[in-house]
Amino acid sequence: MVNHHDRLFKAVFGQPEHAIDHFRRFLPVEVVGALDLDTTTLVPGSFVDAALSELHTDLLFSVRFAQDGDGEALVYVLFEHQSTVDAALPFRLLRYMVRIWEGWLKTEGNEATRLPPIIPLVLYHGPTPWTAATRLSQLLRSPPHVLEAL
Repeated sequence: MVNHHDRLFKAVFGQPEHAIDHFRRFLPVEVVGALDLDTTTLVPGSFVDAALSELHTDLLFSVRFAQDGDGEALVYVLFEHQSTVDAALPFRLLRYMVRIWEGWLKTEGNEATRLPPIIPLVLYHGPTPWTAATRLSQLLRSPPHVLEAL
């Protein structure tokens, strides 16, 4: 059963105007400036694992760039709700992103040569501060200088 927090999250942030307010507040200024937030549209469906669908809720929005210079107009904002610290969250978000790109490629067919960016944005409301990795690179086991070179 989906918990009450997940239902509330979807009810509130599933409305683009509420999500847009959050995007303006928490995305980098340069990103917000590059987007035409008036084009924000909720994308139907879910990209979470079937096994996790009762535990995690996600929202996906499409947003157009403010200026479409090269034909790649779509930006996806994957809006994830999190109430507990998840040590592997960046990896889980990557898995969602791959599913989103797979779906996008199916609709674009063979003409697609470049993928649209996906901006993962996590809303965390746990009882303690977030203590886990916030970037995928933080999950990689490698000496820092090698990771930087890669």
